[in-house]
Parts: sequence; C-alpha cells; structure tokens
Amino acid sequence: MLDIKAPSLVSIRDVNLDEYWLQDYICQNPSCLGLGDLELVSKEKKQSSGGRLDILMKGSDDELYEIEVMLGETDETHIIRTIEYWDIEKKKRPKRQHTAVLVAERINSRFYNVLNLLSHSVPIVGIQANLYKHSDELSLIFTKIIDSFEEPEIDEEGVISHGIEYLREKSPETAEVIEILTPEIITTCKDNRINLRKNGATVFIRGAKKITVARRGNKQSSVQYQISEEDRTSAEELLETHAISYDYKNGYIRIWLNPKSLRENLDVHRQIISKL
Repeated sequence: MLDIKAPSLVSIRDVNLDEYWLQDYICQNPSCLGLGDLELVSKEKKQSSGGRLDILMKGSDDELYEIEVMLGETDETHIIRTIEYWDIEKKKRPKRQHTAVLVAERINSRFYNVLNLLSHSVPIVGIQANLYKHSDELSLIFTKIIDSFEEPEIDEEGVISHGIEYLREKSPETAEVIEILTPEIITTCKDNRINLRKNGATVFIRGAKKITVARRGNKQSSVQYQISEEDRTSAEELLETHAISYDYKNGYIRIWLNPKSLRENLDVHRQIISKL
C-alpha cells in the first residue's frame, strides 16, 4: 500500500513571512486569485480616509478590483475597511464596475453574515490564502470561498420554493422574465430543473447549475449563463452583433434586462441556451 503523506496547513507567520509578502505575491501573480486576467494598477494606494488600499487591479473588461489582504482570520475591521475602500474608488470612477475583494487566511462566519446583508448592493468576494508545507516545500493555495456575483449553493433539503405567485407579487418583472425563458429552456434542454427562489430562479441542466435569474433594481433582472470557454467567443460575438450589453466573470456571461428587451432579443437567448 502506498504511503501517502498529506501536506500540513501552516500559518504564513509561522514560516517567518508577513502580510507584505502575501501582497507582493498577489501583485506578481494576479491570476492566483482566480478572478480572470488581472493587471496591477497600484499598491498601497492612499485613500481620502487616511488609509491605504492594499492592491488595486484592473480586469480585461476594465472592471476594477479593490483588494485588501490580511493574515489570520477575518475581523470586522478588515471587512469594513474593504467595503470602505471599494466605496471610495467607486465614487472616483462611477462608470466603472467595481468589486471588493478580501483575501485572508481564514474567512469566518462574520464575513458570510455581512455578505448576506450587503450582497444586493456591494459586489464582494472572499478568498482564502492557505499555505501548505510538505517536507521542505511550501505551496500557497487560493480558494474563492464566497462571491456575491454567484448565487450560493444550497442543499436540496434547504431549498425553499416560493412559487411563481410569490414572485409575481414581489417582483413582477423578474417573474415575467422567468416565464418568458421557461418554455425556451424546456424546449431546448430536455434534462432540466427550474428552482424558484425568493429573488429569482436557478436552472439546472443535466444536473449542473447553468442559468441564474435574479431581481435587480430599477425593475430590471440579471440573467447569468454559465458558458464554456470554447463557446464563450461565439456567444460574445452574438451579443455584440445585436448590441446587447453584458459582462463576463468566472465562466458566467451576465446580461441585465427587462421583459421587453428579453422579448426583443429572445432568439439570441435561445441560441445561448442551446450552447449550455
């Protein structure tokens, strides 16, 4: 029988490294965060509040990422600081998309609670940076723990179906978007399951979550399609040909729309659904 020894999790401080080392590592290896093709804009950026934003990065779609780095476990101070710096940078460049990112060695339940309160207004990502030691070698692993851009996974037993009537009452525009898309999904994808939720719906195709519909402000909804890399280019060309605004992040194409714009471009959505 093979004698396989698992690497041990160690604290970054335990190997005589510090927060500045972790910042430098991220700046030199932006892809480690798993947030796409990022480019360093600035480090230790001075803020009007008197503090300094650890890292500011720009994505390929010019979205800005306000990144705070800390060792140990998340605490209220760092969570508040992350959101504060995100807000300051957002006010400076209101036309850009902004995402707050907190990188820590351990993300605790407090962070989840804050995210639940703010997820509708603050795009925020939590990433754990864990250092593993095996013999004399060290490996740094980054794991995205939570992302307000994505709908969190819920156990089947914990799914509460609010029903279409609930959505029609609370979010009529989102309910209408779901009702427009439903026959297209059923017709195009035979193995499907649609779960209605409090603020929208999640669609599973062949057992995998592929579509998310969510209520947004100003009587709008967002529709997210999980698209493969090989189909991404053709899907984006299709959207651009029809002048449909979208963004792309972590394998998802997201489109902001209302029932009217969905009906006007239903064939486009039908073609994207066929790729899922």
